[in-house]
Amino acid sequence: KQLQAISRHDDTKFSSVTGVKKIKGISTPSRVKIFEAITKAHGFDDVMPKLISLSSLESFDYDIWYVSHACMSHETVYNPYYAAVCAELSNVKYKVRKTLKLFLRSLSKDTESMSFKGLYMSGKFFGEVYSRCALIPAVYLSVFCVSSSMKSDTLLASCICSTTRSFPKNSREQDVAQDQTLVKYCKKLNSKIENGYLSSLPEINKFSSCSLLI
Repeated sequence: KQLQAISRHDDTKFSSVTGVKKIKGISTPSRVKIFEAITKAHGFDDVMPKLISLSSLESFDYDIWYVSHACMSHETVYNPYYAAVCAELSNVKYKVRKTLKLFLRSLSKDTESMSFKGLYMSGKFFGEVYSRCALIPAVYLSVFCVSSSMKSDTLLASCICSTTRSFPKNSREQDVAQDQTLVKYCKKLNSKIENGYLSSLPEINKFSSCSLLI
């Protein structure tokens, strides 16, 4: 019911997007169809059947992440609609959630060219997807631990600040919590933030690695 209540809170936010060429990378037939379904839908209940009907497209599993993230990035303020859509698709389609790892790897290569606002919104997007889909393992986020830069740290911290999910003690995913690369990096990042790191970003002021990995 909570998911069904989510919709794009202000349709006018897309009033400046007069065509798919306005957003970089949305040019293939698959992405155009996904874009139209997402932006023209009248809320969550309307968009899901449309996207399910498009899921047989060859590159749908990757393109749904690309288009949703691109649309989210073009909102004036963060909009949870896109995370809710991707999380629901991830819950019902194994290939969608599996392809998230590939998309995250691709995005990690572009973090240095992104604005801090974009990084914050991206982190919030992935944090909410992670919270809403219990089948997505935390280890996927380790892709942002490869390079220790302020921009990568901003995205990862924003992601962890935005998630409300932790692993239950008795879970088939409990071994994921033992991923030493992610655990050590998060603890190191937590320590740096406590000492004023990223203090210029007021949203990231209650970061804790324990909120992600228990």
